[in-house]
Amino acid sequence: MSHPEFNSTKGPLILTAAGAGGGVLGFFLGEIQSIDEGYRFFADSLNEGAAVWFALVLLGIGVVLSASQGINEGNFQKAFETTIKAAPAFIVGGAISGFVAQSVYTNMLDLSALEDAIAKCPSDYSCSAIDNVYRPARAVGWMIAGGLGGFAFGLGFRSKKRAQNGLVGGLAGGLLGGLLFDSLDNITGISTEGSARLFGIVLIGTLIGALTGVLDTTRTEMWLTATSGEMSGQQFIIYDDSTIVGCARNIPITLMHDRDVAEHHIRIEKTSQTFTFMCLNNAEPIQVNGVAQTSGKLSDGDTIQIGNTQLVVGQ
Repeated sequence: MSHPEFNSTKGPLILTAAGAGGGVLGFFLGEIQSIDEGYRFFADSLNEGAAVWFALVLLGIGVVLSASQGINEGNFQKAFETTIKAAPAFIVGGAISGFVAQSVYTNMLDLSALEDAIAKCPSDYSCSAIDNVYRPARAVGWMIAGGLGGFAFGLGFRSKKRAQNGLVGGLAGGLLGGLLFDSLDNITGISTEGSARLFGIVLIGTLIGALTGVLDTTRTEMWLTATSGEMSGQQFIIYDDSTIVGCARNIPITLMHDRDVAEHHIRIEKTSQTFTFMCLNNAEPIQVNGVAQTSGKLSDGDTIQIGNTQLVVGQ
């Protein structure tokens, strides 16, 4: 059997699309808090008002990102459970990041430079001179929010590595999106605040998803490719040092539509650069290159069969 190649574009594309969709949802949730003159709740406190707004926006981005893996696998229970697990972290992380981001934004904003910029273009508050004053503070604020949001995304999967990837991807996506945020009205010609916010939040969600997906892919050391059954062609990344494979819907790797796969069938563990497996809870032995085993080593190109599902190991 030929060795299936790792699809290095699918994961980033899925998270990019999820980040964009999450940005749309985040915008509409954030509009609950946004009014023409500021914030609906905590109107007298910019920091607390921003905390509520960021919590709602990041909740929207986060729940779609968290659900994306389960939806891609056709495992809607996993999508739901991962989202429920991650949602509190997005709300709390969003509130904390919003409060901190607004504080940083306020302290970094150079009011005298802003007055000079307004004097240069008094009839157009979207001119580049004003944007340049806002941009550094907004970029730092969004970097903080994106990093905490990405970290919460990884926590939803209870994965240390995905939390790391989400943190770095979120920091980078938030920073880049924040730098571009104030230029969107100039680039697109949009003059209304609501439309500019929509484009900005979708951009930031897209960048967070894309960069997190790229990190997920580039840091991959081992994956399994299903080569038989209804999940044929599906690839599963081994993210952490200990990963359970079975038919349960709330574990890292779920093999669906196979009654001969136990809920928790095997555990794959990484030690240094070596991957091993062990059958759990008296589960039936698996076939490794045609030989029945309850434990052993997994190497690149090995064919394993769990129940009636055949997979090829990639490293």
